Amino acid sequence: MTALRKRPLRLGHRGAPLKAKENTLESFRLALEAGLDGVELDVWPTRDGVFAVRHDPDTPLGPVFQVDYADLKAQEPDLARLEEEGKARRLLALGLDGLIGDRPEVLLPLGG
Repeated sequence: MTALRKRPLRLGHRGAPLKAKENTLESFRLALEAGLDGVELDVWPTRDGVFAVRHDPDTPLGPVFQVDYADLKAQEPDLARLEEEGKARRLLALGLDGLIGDRPEVLLPLGG
């Protein structure tokens, strides 16, 4: 917490999973509408270089990094791309699982 911040940063874990399917645009929108500062989400790279917003790296088609985004999207219609999450224009806490070390938390300010 910085000296400028008067209260803790409040993040919705995978959005608002009690109100909508977790890790979906709807869940993130509901978290922000509820007054949270941002959301926490997991991001996994697909074989074709798309950053898929998904909690688990294992899919029925194999590990995310061995599957193309279009094939995952065909199996999971609600699967979002990280680029889509930027539309929220809020601070996102990204769990960059599998990309950098052991589950680091990174704060990414999105321009708006």
